[in-house]
Amino acid sequence: MFKKLLSAIFEDIQWMLLALAAATVIWFIGMNMSDPYQNQSVMSRLRLDNFEIMTREGLVVLNEDALREIDVAVTVRARRSDMDRLRSAMTDTGIVEVSVDFRAVDSDATADGVSIQQLRISPNLQAGFEHLSISPAYADVHLDKFSQQIHSIQAIQHGDVPPGFELQHILLGNDRVTISGPRTDLGRVSLVQAYVDITGIHDDAELPVELTVLDTSGNDMTERVHLSVTETTANVRVWKVRQVDVIVRGVGQLASGFAMAGYDDERMSVEIVGPEDILNSIEHIRAEIDLTGANENTTHKVLLEEWLPEGVYLRKDEINEFYVTAKIEPIELRTFTVPHGNVRSRGVVGLYQLVDNNASIRVTVSGPRSIIAAFDGNQIVPEFDLRGRAIGIHTVPLVIELPAELSIVGQAPSLLVQIHEPAAADTSNGDEDDEPEEPPVQPPPEHDENNNDDEPDENENLQGTEEEEENAETDEE
Repeated sequence: MFKKLLSAIFEDIQWMLLALAAATVIWFIGMNMSDPYQNQSVMSRLRLDNFEIMTREGLVVLNEDALREIDVAVTVRARRSDMDRLRSAMTDTGIVEVSVDFRAVDSDATADGVSIQQLRISPNLQAGFEHLSISPAYADVHLDKFSQQIHSIQAIQHGDVPPGFELQHILLGNDRVTISGPRTDLGRVSLVQAYVDITGIHDDAELPVELTVLDTSGNDMTERVHLSVTETTANVRVWKVRQVDVIVRGVGQLASGFAMAGYDDERMSVEIVGPEDILNSIEHIRAEIDLTGANENTTHKVLLEEWLPEGVYLRKDEINEFYVTAKIEPIELRTFTVPHGNVRSRGVVGLYQLVDNNASIRVTVSGPRSIIAAFDGNQIVPEFDLRGRAIGIHTVPLVIELPAELSIVGQAPSLLVQIHEPAAADTSNGDEDDEPEEPPVQPPPEHDENNNDDEPDENENLQGTEEEEENAETDEE
């Protein structure tokens, strides 16, 4: 029975196989008719896999941004049902993805600088999809070694302070910055600058400033590198400018018998800078030169910085030194007869007159030879002060002012002055509020007009004759 069954099967096996194949074809045709395969071109953004390996390897991808912007065209094949799902979610990158794997990078290839390596772009498809083509098939990756450098920051002034002010300094809050990035780029870094605009600033100020990285050609390459700080603070100091005089004076005792006759270039003007409150308190700069034991003209160098008040400085480009000559001459004496008409009153409390109008006023003056020789006795204008004195006769000392280089020998002369009772003021035709005028100097007691030979004329008593003055000066010489 069993043998008959086997015999029947083997005798009909070719028909059975043929029937199976026919059934398969029929099933395949049926399936393709109801759910056929289709092709579809899909655009997908390139993904960078294992990108963090670059940092561990000390590498920098120079075109990272460009790589992340690459769109890859992928032609896929799938059944209509899967393809419909793809079309309904074209933005779903989970169905069709493309990527490059940075584990394939050869880190040793960057030893000599920038290298370009091609990484294969691989499609990542869900089940039921197969890719037929991909474009581009490779991505060019630009690689360089990672590097760091420390650079000083240079402050660059832009603009100017107003007239009458001077910029003292610009100090940056950070004077150094760490730059990191591709070794090739860092090799082109020439300068890190901070542009500081001081236009219109007339006082101390703090300004925020951004940093700029320049290459050897002066091009801005700030965006190509990474800075530890991108901005800093500029501390700007601006001071007021003021012009003041420099006055030189000698100190020390001259040799016996000699006196100062003045200076050559004793006064000059310089421009100084400093805080405004200090400048406003300065009238002049006083410098001193040592003349101890000097008996002839002597020249000294004056260093201005040594005589500046604390907190004050010379303006930039201002001279710091100059020379001054002290003129030293022998001391000479000369006696002058002062006309009475030169005498002046500082204060009048009533009517007064000179008691002894004939007494001569003789003044002996000492000083350097050249100044004594050029001095005119008519320049002597004695003054006496009657303020606070009672009616009567008073011995009034004369006050005589002379040039600084000259001095009076001995005591200043004095005069006898009589103060009279003032006459009653006539207000019959005047205003009560009018201030009384200063009474005139009264002449001496009247004399007999007919006896001109016995008594001298008033003008002769006060001033003397020119002949007498010339004889007096001849006697003095």
